[in-house]
Amino acid sequence: SKPITMILLRTATLLGQSLAVNTKSDGDAARTPRAAASGLGWSEVFLSPERASFTATAAESVAEGLSLLILHEVASPGECRELRVAASKVAAAKRDAQGSTYNCFEGSLPDLHTSTPITFGGGYGYGRLQGRSCRMPVRDMLDFEGRRLCDQILLRALSTVDEGLPSLLGRLFVGAASVAAGLAGAPSCLDNSGIAFAPGEPAINVYSQHGYFTPHEDRQSLTILLPLSTQHEHFSDGGTAFWSLEERGDTNVMGQASLAASGSAPPSLVMATPAGTALVFGGDVTHSGVAIGTGERVVCVASFSARRGVATDLVRSH
Repeated sequence: SKPITMILLRTATLLGQSLAVNTKSDGDAARTPRAAASGLGWSEVFLSPERASFTATAAESVAEGLSLLILHEVASPGECRELRVAASKVAAAKRDAQGSTYNCFEGSLPDLHTSTPITFGGGYGYGRLQGRSCRMPVRDMLDFEGRRLCDQILLRALSTVDEGLPSLLGRLFVGAASVAAGLAGAPSCLDNSGIAFAPGEPAINVYSQHGYFTPHEDRQSLTILLPLSTQHEHFSDGGTAFWSLEERGDTNVMGQASLAASGSAPPSLVMATPAGTALVFGGDVTHSGVAIGTGERVVCVASFSARRGVATDLVRSH
């Protein structure tokens, strides 16, 4: 399998992954920080090491926005190639039609059934696609076979999460236990009537030279981000940047993490997993698409929550 590129940009040590520090908990009882967890097909990455290492489980840490999950090889090289080639052809056609002004951001209007606040194309919870890039819903970008393959991969990812961290989906889909319990075993993710995707998602982002996505939070219960291309093989630079809760800054009037959105705070880490290895995180995690140098970076992203009427309370404490 291809290596995962992970660039740590914080100055703090990955406390807990080294198990080097002891501290005191309530009542002055000594505690030992835990290491980042892993299991069959998945591994945890600390985003806020000092806090994540003192959570009881990886599920708790991911639900609190303190960790990310890596889902290893949820899609095969052949599956990634099929989706990547299809998306690249559509993006190339858009690029040829628009010429030097090329920047394609397509999608539906906000879904009124979604369970969290939405502002389409910027503002509360959403960043902006910049540079020579194309973003389109999979329903418009892929044919029937491509959509079916995308659906199968999303279900595979949900199954890996459910089997490896049985409590995580329930923690993320607060107040929607029946939805969380049925996600992994549902016949479809794309057509699951119990969930609502962010506007225009699932989508595929195709980044050309200097293309990137500004810092934002998805404001959904769960995000699955699946690279369909591999750094150094298909593109240079790039990756997905993440900010810890401590380093992203306070929320500004636009509902964005102020330091991350303004560019005054560097990301805590940058992840560049190979094609087919997904990232999973909660909707409060600040992240961005880092500008690529050369080539083409292709990423499938699916952010979703329970539909209104299904959930009773989708507001998490953090």
